[in-house]
Formats: sequence, C-alpha cells, structure tokens
Amino acid sequence: MKLSNIIEVEYESVTEKSKKDTVYNKKNAQAIIHLFQEWTLKTKEYMIIDDYERDQNALEETLSKIDYTAPEITQFCFALRNIDKETYSPFFAGFFLTALISADYVKTKTKEPYLLITEELPLLHCIGYALQGENIEIMGSVGNLLGTKMIEGNIHVQGSAGDYCGIEMNGGKIIVDNFVSNFCGDQMNDGEILIKKNANYLVGRGMNGGYIQIKEHSGTDLGHYNNGGTIVVCKNAGDDIGYGMKKGIIVIKGDTACRLGTNMHGGTIIVEGDAGKNIGEIIIPGEIETFSFTGRIYLDGTFSSLSQYSKKINIFHKGKKVERKR
Repeated sequence: MKLSNIIEVEYESVTEKSKKDTVYNKKNAQAIIHLFQEWTLKTKEYMIIDDYERDQNALEETLSKIDYTAPEITQFCFALRNIDKETYSPFFAGFFLTALISADYVKTKTKEPYLLITEELPLLHCIGYALQGENIEIMGSVGNLLGTKMIEGNIHVQGSAGDYCGIEMNGGKIIVDNFVSNFCGDQMNDGEILIKKNANYLVGRGMNGGYIQIKEHSGTDLGHYNNGGTIVVCKNAGDDIGYGMKKGIIVIKGDTACRLGTNMHGGTIIVEGDAGKNIGEIIIPGEIETFSFTGRIYLDGTFSSLSQYSKKINIFHKGKKVERKR
C-alpha cells in the first residue's frame, strides 16, 4: 500500500460571511423573545438533552405560528446579549435557536445559510440538533453537542467547538475553523467533520461510519472502538491510538508516541511518521496481557518496540511485513 494513496478531503466554507445589513421585522423579533422567555421558565428544571427532545415537536409547532424569517433568527442572537445569562440555560438557548431554524426550514426549504452570531454570548450547546438539511453559519464559538444526530445539512463554525461535536451524527457536514474539545464524532454513523486546527482526546470513539479530518494535531485515545469510520490526522497524534478497533481506517501523517493498536480486532492504522513503542499490546499495571488479534498496521517511520503478543496482527514497515523473532 502506498501511503500517498490516502487522499485528504479539501473543504470549502459553507458560505462567506454576509457583509450586507439584514432587515428584520421588529414585531416578529419581539414575539420570538417573548416565547423564549416563556419556555425558559418551562424548561428551568431540565438537566439533560432528553428533557428537551420530549418538547421539540411542541416547540417547533408553536414557533411555526410566528411569521418570522431568517433575519429575525439572527436578531435573536443579538437580543440574547441583553438577557441576563443567569436566567436561561445555554443548553436551552442553543436548542431554541435550532428549533427556530428547523421550523422556518420546514416552510421555506431555503438553501441560504442561517446566520447565528454567538460572539459575546455564553457558549451555547445543542446547536444543530437533528438537522434535516439546513445550512448554518456561526460567527463565534459554540459549546457542547454541536450537530448532535444531524441527518443532512451543513454547519460552519468560525470559532471553536466544545465536547461531543457530531455525536451520533447520521449525515451532513460540520466544519470548525479553530479547535474542537473532547469526544468529537462520538458514535458517529455517517457524515463529515473537518477540524482546521487541533482536536483533544477521544476523537471518533465508537464510530460506525463517516469521515473526520484534523488539519493539525489530535490528542490521546484517537479512534477507540472504531467500527467503520475513517479518521485522518494531518500532523501528530497522542498515545493510545485505535484501542479496541474493529473496522475502519486511521491515518496519522505525523508521529505518535506509544500504545498503537491495543486490543485491535480489525481495521487499518497507517502512520507516516514515527510510531513510538508498545505497538499492538495492552499494558495493565502489574501485568501484560495479549489483546491484539487481527488487522493491519502500516508504519513509514521508526518505532521503538513491538509487542511480542501481537502475533495475529500484520504489521508493515516501509512496505515490508515485520517478521517476529521467536
């Protein structure tokens, strides 16, 4: 296998930032704010996303009775700056914004992006929940659970994103211009995520499909329990790559430190740089156990040590299969 055959996917921004002044209906904008404050009281005791999911249809049905358009959604972001952040949940604010977008999209099916301006706001969570085809452009950063369960559409974040970006994602595309925190692409089924800077730990855990590209570095625990997804890191990655991996592809174009392919049952890992040590094993304090069963690991740089226990895994160094000494 030639490592150069692994092709990076290049992305374009969903849209260029609009430089035109938006015209909005003041009456409709006030109706949206009033409804947000009503629902804020109703959802004050909600703790997890399941609480919001129960009321999603009812909220969208209520919003559909207001004759608002995309500019009023953008204006709501400005209005949030004037609402005491202690009086509302960042989870519900993000969920409410998504409901605003979804209710309007059902009516218009517009391909134009909805502009959200999150600068000077608390980090809002749950933006882009279960999108059906909407395009969202976000000026600023966002909190956790961006694009959760999205099916189709595009989200472009001009800042950073928090934990669980793209969790249980089923389609569509997410682009984050800055860094992404932990658990990006967790249990992802399909779709694409592009991170233009760094990502923290546990990217792509339990992926069943889809594609994640990190333009710079990734943290530790990349691709744990990967079951069919593709992850490309364009620079270096941390320790513990591909733990428990069953299917899929992980490509590291730079270096890794140690513990590559631990407990690996299948799939392919490609490292173009230096692979470190302890390839194909698991280390538990006090003992070493044999857990690398099948699969392939490709190395193109140096490595320090190879687990004597990884007998059923095929490892290639500079195109040649590594033979173990008995």
